[in-house]
Amino acid sequence: MRRFWQLTRFFMKRMLLSKLYVGSMIFFLITFTSRFVIRANEAYGMSDYGNLLGEMFIIIQVLMLFHLVYFYKLFSDELKYGVQSFFVDSYQILLQKISAIVVVHITIQWLFFQGQFVLYVLLNRL
Repeated sequence: MRRFWQLTRFFMKRMLLSKLYVGSMIFFLITFTSRFVIRANEAYGMSDYGNLLGEMFIIIQVLMLFHLVYFYKLFSDELKYGVQSFFVDSYQILLQKISAIVVVHITIQWLFFQGQFVLYVLLNRL
């Protein structure tokens, strides 16, 4: 369990310092919030939910592509040099790494979505 928390702390630092990961989250925050603000201020936009849904899916798919590239880069360096062959319990370490990354990713996503909600509420009060 100690290794899991060390991996969680390590991946939290690595994800928060990654320009690709944080940049994709900021891109999502700006585009998602701007689409809602633009839609809320249009006279006919409130009834055009089908188009809004399509726009949101495009933004979410771009974000998922950025995350796919980031997580591939995160694992490819270790697998390229065969680091997992040096340890006896490599599968257990791999599972702990994946679970630590999932925990960190969910935590960061939750924080960014909370920030987006606060920003949306503040923008709608103006």
